[in-house]
Amino acid sequence: MAYFTRIVNLDTKYVIHDAIRQRFRSSIARFMKNRYVYRSFWDFRRTGEPTDWEDWFEYDKQRVNEALDVPGIRPPRSLGGATRENTSLVLSKLFDRLYVLRNQLMHGGATWKGRLNRKQVREGKEILGFLIPLFVHLMMTKGWLDDWGEPPYPPIAD
Repeated sequence: MAYFTRIVNLDTKYVIHDAIRQRFRSSIARFMKNRYVYRSFWDFRRTGEPTDWEDWFEYDKQRVNEALDVPGIRPPRSLGGATRENTSLVLSKLFDRLYVLRNQLMHGGATWKGRLNRKQVREGKEILGFLIPLFVHLMMTKGWLDDWGEPPYPPIAD
């Protein structure tokens, strides 16, 4: 969540805030309701060991719904900090779901021209197509002097 907090703090015009609460609100709600893009559901399916994944699933869904319900399109100054925290939380939970969807596509849980999760794939593509260029723009224009840490796959000269 630290990465999302940093990105959201760079977004002084609340573009991310507006996008997740207006443009992508219903898509995010669908991602939160879909157990098939929830990592702990699949962990349970693989192991068969009893867990409380359903409780955590409901808890995460409730937290995201509450975070999306910050009053107003653009928050008043008094809510700025809480709004940023809520936006970071939504992004963190959403990207957890998108990562599971990515794994389904890359590792065979979804098939080419298959019908399962097609709406989630389209919505995920739309969300990522909007947010990723925005994240890069914010990093390059407002966070370019910040230390973002070592990249996990740095370039290596042969």
